[in-house]
Amino acid sequence: MYPADVSQTTQDSPAQPHLAAYPTGKENRSFQEKWYVDRPWLDTPTRIQRDSFTVGGFNNWKRALARDRGFDRHVKSQTHIISSANFFEYQSRQKSNTTVIHVLEKSRADQIRNNRNKLINISSAILLCAKQLLALHGHDESIDSHNHGNLIEILKWSAQTDPLAKAVLKESAGNATYLSHQIQDELLHIMANQIRDSIAEKLHGNVYGLLADEATDVSHNKQLSICLRLVDDQYEIKEFFLGFIRLYLFDADTLAKEITVLQELQDLIDDGGGRAVDARVCTDLDSAQNLITTISERLKLMRDENSFKDLFHRAITFGNENDVNMNGSIRMRRQKTISTRFKNCVVTSSVGHRDYNTSEENFRVTMYFPTIDSILIELNERFSCHNLQIANSISSLSPMNEKFLDTEMLQPLIDHLRLEKNMIINEISVIKPMIKNTKLSTTLDLLIELKSMKQAFPSAVVLIKGAVTFPVSSVACERSFSKMKLIKNYARNSMSDERLSDLSVLAIEKEFEIDIEKVVDVFAKKHKK
Repeated sequence: MYPADVSQTTQDSPAQPHLAAYPTGKENRSFQEKWYVDRPWLDTPTRIQRDSFTVGGFNNWKRALARDRGFDRHVKSQTHIISSANFFEYQSRQKSNTTVIHVLEKSRADQIRNNRNKLINISSAILLCAKQLLALHGHDESIDSHNHGNLIEILKWSAQTDPLAKAVLKESAGNATYLSHQIQDELLHIMANQIRDSIAEKLHGNVYGLLADEATDVSHNKQLSICLRLVDDQYEIKEFFLGFIRLYLFDADTLAKEITVLQELQDLIDDGGGRAVDARVCTDLDSAQNLITTISERLKLMRDENSFKDLFHRAITFGNENDVNMNGSIRMRRQKTISTRFKNCVVTSSVGHRDYNTSEENFRVTMYFPTIDSILIELNERFSCHNLQIANSISSLSPMNEKFLDTEMLQPLIDHLRLEKNMIINEISVIKPMIKNTKLSTTLDLLIELKSMKQAFPSAVVLIKGAVTFPVSSVACERSFSKMKLIKNYARNSMSDERLSDLSVLAIEKEFEIDIEKVVDVFAKKHKK
C-alpha cells in the first residue's frame, strides 16, 4: 500500500510539505525544509511509514548530506539516473502532446472528426435528394454499374474537389461507410423530426387547427395526410405538413385510432397553453355556412315531379340539338341466376318486379331521386347541426356580418374552445366602441387590429385565433398528395411508409433550415459505439 501523502503517479507533483516541525528519527533528528532546494525529486511523507518506497525509504537524517551516503548516494545510483531520465522525457512528451495517451486520444479524436465529416457530407447529399424529389438509390449499385444512383453519384461528383467526400467513398472501412439503407432512413427520420420539432415550437400557447385527408398511393395503400393550421407570431395564417399515416382500414374506428398517434405532438407542446381546433369548416365562414344551408334547401325543393320534368325536358332538348339518339332502348342486364344455396328452399311469397313504362319514369326512380337523396345524406353527415352552429358562430366575428360580435351567437365557439364566457363578454364590451370607426372587412383584420392589445384582451384574441384556424377545405392536404405522387411513383413503389412520410416532410417544408450538425449529434447519441 502506498501512503496517501506522497505522489503516486507521474501526474502528481512531489510531496514536499512545509511544516513547522518534521517527525524525528531514532537520534532525535528530523528532516530539514532547506533540503528541498535543488532536489525537486525529493518526496517526503508526513507520517512515519515503512516500505513507502521501493526499498524502504530513508530517515537517517544524521547522514542525509554525508558524501557517498544519504541523498548523494541516491543521486548517483543507477535507479535514480534512469528514473530521472524517464521522467524528464515524460515531461517533454507532455509538453509536446506526444505521450502514448495523447497519441491514442488524438487518434480517436481524429477518427471521430472524420466520421462526423463523412456523416455531414452524406446527410447534406441525402437532404439535397429529398428536397429535389430525387431517388437516393439506383437500379444497379454494383461495382461494375455505370450509374450507382443519385446519392452515390452526387458524392462521386463532389469527391472530385472535396477530399472529405472522397473519403466517404474510398477511405471508409467496410462496416463504416454510412451508406446503408438503414442509416439513410435514420438520417431522413432525424431531419424530418427536426422540422416537426420546429413546427411544434410554433404551437406553444397558440390555437391550432388539425386537417386530415386521405388518398391512395401508387401501391394502393391509403395514406392519411396530417396538416396543421395556425396563426404565427406575425399574425399570419400558416399551414404545415406533419406527415402521412398509413390506413389499413378506412372506417371511423381506424381513423380515430390513427389520429390518436398525433398525441405525440401534444407531448412536444404540452405547456397547457395550446388548444386544438378539431374541425374542417371556414376561411369565410359566413359565406360557407350560407352556401351549405342554401344547397340543402335547394336540393329538397328539387326532389319533386315538376323539377324532374323540367330537367328531363332540358335533357331531351339538348340531345335533339346535338343529334343524340333519344329513342334508344335501355340496355337490359343479364338476369342473375339463383344461388345454388337456395336450390332446396321453398318460395312462399315473392315481390313482383316493377317494369317502368317509359325511360322518363326509369330515370326518375332509379337515378334522379337516389342521387339527390345521396347528396343530402352526405351533406347532413359532414355538416351536422353542431358544426353548422360553430360555423354560424364564427361568422359573427366577421365585421361584415350584421350580428358582428354578438355574444349569444359566439356561444358555440366559446364552448368549443373552452373559454370563459364572462371574460369574453367583458372584453367584447370594451372592443366594440374601440373599433367602431375602424374599417375592417375580415376576421383576420380584426385579429391584426387587436395585435398590439393582446395583453388587454387575451380571451378575445384566443377566440378570434380559433376562428381563423378553421379551414374551409383541405388544400394543404391536397398539395401533399401531389408531392406524394411525385415521390412514390411506379419506379419507387416499394419504399416504406415511414420513409415516404419523412421524404414528404423534407420536400414540402423547404422553408425550414436543417442543422446538419444537430442531425449528426442525434445520430451519434443513438450509436455511441
